[in-house]
Amino acid sequence: MHFEYSGDEVIIQQFSSGMWLFEVLAAVEQQDPHGIARMRELNIDPKLVARRLMYAGFWGLYDNVAFHADPHPANVVVQADSKLVFIDFGACGYLDHSRKLSFQRSYAAMARGDLLTVVQLALAVSEPLPPVDVNVVAHEMEAAYHQFQLALKSKHAAWYERTSAALWIATIGVIRRHGVMTGLKLAVRAALLTAVLAAVSLGAHWLIGQPLDPLSALQGVLVNPWYQVALLAIAAVHLRLILSRMADKTRTL
Repeated sequence: MHFEYSGDEVIIQQFSSGMWLFEVLAAVEQQDPHGIARMRELNIDPKLVARRLMYAGFWGLYDNVAFHADPHPANVVVQADSKLVFIDFGACGYLDHSRKLSFQRSYAAMARGDLLTVVQLALAVSEPLPPVDVNVVAHEMEAAYHQFQLALKSKHAAWYERTSAALWIATIGVIRRHGVMTGLKLAVRAALLTAVLAAVSLGAHWLIGQPLDPLSALQGVLVNPWYQVALLAIAAVHLRLILSRMADKTRTL
């Protein structure tokens, strides 16, 4: 924003040029010679872009005042030297101090293998809860997290089963079935899910410790039933918000 040139009638913003993230993804996945040439011209390193995507996602959640809740590939410009520029901040969210601590404690508990604590923290950040059997929800979440831990330790699990995206998708699947999800929590998970999947699709081998084919990786994500559940959950929340706003306008009239 250039506030000195902006006013009540006009907003002046910086023009950001480069490659769209979806262009970088397409170049890497399809090995497009023109896209690869453009990336070389701008000195864009896909692995560095992937690292910065992940860093930006967690920085927005835990260090910044707010986070970008919709960092899809058409909302990210990749400039020279792998610099990332996020646009369209129409969907943002924030975590208060207690929720930030809960998420951080959750990651630490997962690293220790303390699944009970992970479940308790996940339920805590989802409050207020609707009328549900908390024990049933906790049992299903613990089972999902246990499967994630097994995948982390397995040498034969699919690559996407060993990313943090799999953990978020499993969480979304459980709490969606019980109507626990709220817009903020879904925004958090959607932001992380988008960042993780985009990073993996760029061929960020460091995420999973083994080589992968980017196109096959993306195809594996799209056919994953839990990813489809996550997309449906996001669509359902958007539809609910639209219907709610329409109802408010109708009552006003």
